[in-house]
Amino acid sequence: MNASIENAFAAWLVDAGITAPVHTGASAEEFDPENLAIIVSVPDVEHSVGPLHRATVNLIVSGPSYHATLQSYRDTALAIRGLVDDHTNSGLATFIGQVAGGNFGGLWVKDSSERIEEDRWIHTLALMVGLVRPL
Repeated sequence: MNASIENAFAAWLVDAGITAPVHTGASAEEFDPENLAIIVSVPDVEHSVGPLHRATVNLIVSGPSYHATLQSYRDTALAIRGLVDDHTNSGLATFIGQVAGGNFGGLWVKDSSERIEEDRWIHTLALMVGLVRPL
């Protein structure tokens, strides 16, 4: 289930016009560390009760501090935050249904953090996402 949720969020970001490469955490796909990249990671999906599930979704924007400009990195992070804030109008529920095979139950932003680590700018938007999966 984790990979299907990652794929749904990745497809949603690409469809919404995010131009930086979008990768999923469960993929073995390699990306160019010299460029800006977005990683969608779903480290945990918790079964609550019946068909209800709660997923932790991390949207990570990462770029090398020595190549990417700070402005391009921050513009991408802000664009993703704007999509998340407007998720009811930007088609996220459709992608959850089509790609992940469930119904979108809502989301809550748990954390938004920015740091420099190992010469990379990293912005993490941690979401708690409610899902209704068929039994």
